[in-house]
Amino acid sequence: MVIHDNITVDGETKREKIINIDEIKNYLDCRYLSACEAVWRMLAFDIHYSYPSVMKLNYHLPDQNVVMLRDSDNIAAAVNRPGIKETMFTEWFELNKADARARELTYAELPGKYVWHANEKRWARRSCRTCVGRIVYCNPAAGPRYYLRMLL
Repeated sequence: MVIHDNITVDGETKREKIINIDEIKNYLDCRYLSACEAVWRMLAFDIHYSYPSVMKLNYHLPDQNVVMLRDSDNIAAAVNRPGIKETMFTEWFELNKADARARELTYAELPGKYVWHANEKRWARRSCRTCVGRIVYCNPAAGPRYYLRMLL
């Protein structure tokens, strides 16, 4: 980052100096490291690693799922697009119909045992690692959607 410092007096420039600011050095010089973070870094542990991963679980009332569109998209074509009705939530119900093990799990527990394949729009049994499901927040003023969340 470069800052030009111009001083003008009576329309005449008296001096111009260029100030070079090293933002990275400034950040590192002014940063406070606590004892916990210092030990964590000395032991070379990952700083930005999260385990287990957390999956956001959306839900919706019947025929009220969210559809994302671009300005250039045709609304009629987007609404009639194949697979538009299959969501994570609706496919959870289909999984419960087909798999007896899935019926024992709540919606929030499902990502621990099953993985969501977004391209295929289906749940499949998880073979390794674990995941935690988090049902998205809903304000009580939302009415039926809030009560649906309470049931999940």
